[in-house]
Amino acid sequence: MPDAIRDDSSPEVGALLARLEDRLALRPAEAAKALGVSVRRLRQIAHEIPHVRRGDTILFPLPELRAWLSRNARTTSAPVMPQEADPDAIACEILEALK
Repeated sequence: MPDAIRDDSSPEVGALLARLEDRLALRPAEAAKALGVSVRRLRQIAHEIPHVRRGDTILFPLPELRAWLSRNARTTSAPVMPQEADPDAIACEILEALK
């Protein structure tokens, strides 16, 4: 299984992922647990994740779930503001211009 969704820090999640090796798709509660989010949060973002809906049944195919996670993974935790966009510097410039 790719390391992208493996979480060895939680025995419960690790056991779940081990059981999913032979599965083709996950139900919402299983997908939420595998992603580490609540079912409510998964339902909020479900329109972004490829899934199959047949009547009341929703399935998240594992390959598409992994691909979505890889596409949406961030390489940095927060955007870095360029020096020229420093809010304090801009405020100082405005104050200087008003003098």
